Order: sequence, then C-alpha cells, then structure tokens
Amino acid sequence: MIFRTGAGPLRPGMSLPRGPHHPGRSWTCAHWLAIAATIMAMSMTHVTAIGDPGDVLALQSLASTLPDIPSSWDRQNLDPCSGVECPREPCPSAWQGVSCSGGRVVGITLSGSGSPGPGSPTLPAALANATQLHQLQLRGLGLTGTIPPGLGALASLVSLDLNFNQLTGSIPVTLGSLDQLQYLGLQQNRLTGQLPPSLAGCGSLRMLQLSANELSGSLPDAWGGLQSLVVLDLDGNQLSGRLPPQWFRLQGLSMVHLASNQLLGPFPTSWQAMSNLSRMDVSGNCGLCGPPLDPPSPDFQLDSSGTGLGQSCDTVDCHPPAGARQWAPIIVACVLGLFLLLVIPLAIFVIRRSLRQHAARVDAARAGADPGDAEKAPQETPPFHTAELFQVAMPDGARVSMVCISDGLRRDEASTDDEAAAGGDPLDPVVFPVYQHRGLRK
Repeated sequence: MIFRTGAGPLRPGMSLPRGPHHPGRSWTCAHWLAIAATIMAMSMTHVTAIGDPGDVLALQSLASTLPDIPSSWDRQNLDPCSGVECPREPCPSAWQGVSCSGGRVVGITLSGSGSPGPGSPTLPAALANATQLHQLQLRGLGLTGTIPPGLGALASLVSLDLNFNQLTGSIPVTLGSLDQLQYLGLQQNRLTGQLPPSLAGCGSLRMLQLSANELSGSLPDAWGGLQSLVVLDLDGNQLSGRLPPQWFRLQGLSMVHLASNQLLGPFPTSWQAMSNLSRMDVSGNCGLCGPPLDPPSPDFQLDSSGTGLGQSCDTVDCHPPAGARQWAPIIVACVLGLFLLLVIPLAIFVIRRSLRQHAARVDAARAGADPGDAEKAPQETPPFHTAELFQVAMPDGARVSMVCISDGLRRDEASTDDEAAAGGDPLDPVVFPVYQHRGLRK
C-alpha cells in the first residue's frame, strides 16, 4: 500500500506533486522529437552547404556544359555564396566569375578565346532558374546552339553579354520583356532572322551590339521607342530597306553603326532632330543616296564611303548592267585559260631543266668531279672513222683494190709507247677487200 503525507494515497491519473524535486511536467511526443533532432544536429561533424535551388541548378548546368570550368568551382559545395560578406555588394565569391548578394547569385562572368571547345558546348536553358541574376557574361566560350527563350524571364537582368560565340538561330522575342536591361551584346555570332521589334520593350537599354551576324530584314520602326539608347551597332549583317523615319525620337543616340549592309534610299529629314549624334558609319551601303545628313553637332563624323550619298537616287545603281553580268563569267574563263596556257609550258620547261641539271650534278658527283664542271664541260665528240682506197699488186701480176679503215682517234705518246711495248699496235688500220665496202669512196 502506498501512502501520501497529509493528502491520502496516490490514485491513478494523478500527477506527481509540484515542487523543487518533482516539477510535475507532462512529456509529449513533440518534446521527445525536438530532443532527438537536437542530439542529431550536435552529432553531425560536417554539413554540406546547399544554396538556393535555382542558383544551384543554373551553376550545375553551366559547369556540365563547359569543357573548362574554373578550378575554383567546387561541386561538393553547392552554395558559392555561403559566408560571403563585403562592405559593398555584390561581393565576389570563392568561385571565379561568380558574385553574390544577399546569399543569392547575382553575377556570372566568364570569358574565353572565342574558338569552339570540344563537344560544342551549348547555352543551358537552366540559367533562367537563377532569378536574381543582374549580370550574365559568357563571351568567347565557343557556345553553339540557340539562345534559350527562358532568359527573358530574368527580370533583374541588367547586362547580357554573349559576344564572340557560335550561337545560331534567331534573337528570342522574349528578351523584349527585360525592362531593366541596359546592355545587350550578341555580336560576332551566327544569328539569323530578323531584328525583333519586341526589343522596344527594353526601355532601359543603353547599348545594343548585334554586329557581325547574318541578320536580315528591315530596321524595326518600333525601335524608335528606345529613348535611352546611346550606342547602336548593326555592322556586317544583311539588313535591307530604308532608314526608319521614326528613329528621330532616339534623342540620346550618340553612335550609330550600320556599315556593310544593304540599306537604300535617302536619309529621312526627321533625322536632323537627332542632336546628340557624334558618329555615324553607313559605309558599304551602296543603295544609300540623296543629300548627306547635315552635321547635328560640330564634332559630328560621318563615314559614307561606298555609298551613293551626294548623288541623285535616280542615278545610283548598286548592280552592274545585265550585259556585264552575262559576259563576266566568260571573261573570267578566258583570262584563266590564257593564264594556264602561259604558265603550264613555262612550268614544264623549268622542271625539265631543273631535272637535267640535277642529273648532271649527280653524274659529276659520282665521277668525282666538281658538279659545276659538268654543266661547263663540252659534249664528248663520238669516235669517227677514216677510209682510204688503194690498189695492191699481187704476185701473179694482178692488181686488187683494197680499203683501209682506221678509228681516227689520237692518243698521246706515252699511251702509244706503252701499248707498243706490250706488243700491240693501237693505230694499226683494218684492211678489207674493196668488195666488202662498196659504199665507201676515196
């Protein structure tokens, strides 16, 4: 039996008395789970930092497609922004080319030589998951493929630099939704298609570089709404048509590069209102005609070489006459044929002469003589023969006609004496009966 002091026995369901030795607390499952989680956290010796899932996915996709990622990129630590602090954000992280702000990736800046790398790396669409990106610079990395339309969802993007790659396809119209974008660089790629009028939605755009591509079509009238634009570079494309009169609203425009295209027609008179223009390059557009643009400022520079500016638009013709186009291939073929007729025989003569000289040098070297003497030595005269017809009296009184043939070679006295001492006579003639050499005459 159990007794309590002064209060009777302890019944089922009754709690322990409260006091300094018996707090009387009721332990629930939630308490036990909290204690277990605390013990597990204290027992862990290493915790891998994991950053924002979108940033992690973007960096992983970029690291998997680039053949040469910076050595500082640690794939075990998926949060490059962990512990990054600096007096002024954005702060550079331990990962080369990655900057952070508020624990998020806000900048990716990588560059290369411009040549395609092994495996033809592409621009990963997962970059659109890094939603806090302010700057994306991937220039000269040999990137191929198309520009992901999802990049238009990076609402915080201020600078997009994809210059000096091998990108193909058209410019996504979704980029027009980047109202914070100030710089767009896509020059020296292989982009095709037309200039998207939707880029007029980039109200903060200050510099647009699309040169050295294969873009075609006309200049969009809607781009007249880019009133923050300062530099426009469209050199080296296949753009055609006339200059848009609506561009007079580009009052902040300072530099315009439209060289090496197929633009035509006169300057719009409304362009005289573009008072901030300091340089304009329209060279190589032979279809441009009419009076040149009047200088809007004292330091204005205009390059109009290779155009018809200053001439009447009725007289400017960028193409040769039809007759000239018809005869041009024939003229080229004739000139090429004449060139071959002159060059081939000359080449054969030079080659044969070189071969003969080489053979002469080889023969002279084998004989132990100076190779140069082989070319100067006179040609050896072949042996010649002499014949004399005479009559010989026979013992019976008959006379027989005989012919004497000798080799006619002269030998020096020493050799002649040596051969004579040896019992031979090198100069003895050979005598034949005349009937054996009837063709010989004295």
